[in-house]
Amino acid sequence: MKAVVIGPGRVGCGFAGQLLHASGYEVVFVSRNETLVKHFNQVGRYRVRLAEARRSQEILVTGIRAIWAGEPDRVAGAIAEADLVATAVGAQSLPEIAPLIAAGLAQRRQPTNVLAFENLIDVAPYLFGLIMLTPDSSSLAQPLRRPGQPSGDPEDRGPSQG
Repeated sequence: MKAVVIGPGRVGCGFAGQLLHASGYEVVFVSRNETLVKHFNQVGRYRVRLAEARRSQEILVTGIRAIWAGEPDRVAGAIAEADLVATAVGAQSLPEIAPLIAAGLAQRRQPTNVLAFENLIDVAPYLFGLIMLTPDSSSLAQPLRRPGQPSGDPEDRGPSQG
């Protein structure tokens, strides 16, 4: 399984990347920082310190790689192959990354989940709207569903949806 995490900062690495790695995903980060991309690709790992009240634990996240956001074709290709996409860029940067996400989704044959780890009320519909405003969104192989909209697949329905 492969996950693309856009934004390798505290939330992207320290939360999303670490949990996805622990869940068995190959994690690919997308960053605007070319130096960080080179470093991640050279060492292939990073450390996370998990802290509780009186103790902390260091976890080594291995097997990672990164793509520079300035290479939109490579980013789109990674998104097209990913089983999951996550954003952790800050809400103000979502308009910048929406075209990258749209380009990757346009190359997909199967739908995927896009998780937005952003501090913004109703971030899912906001990101959905940004993606749909992108010219690449007209060529999406699978139509996008608004967040919370049932797919029509009986397995996607919760108990209250019949």
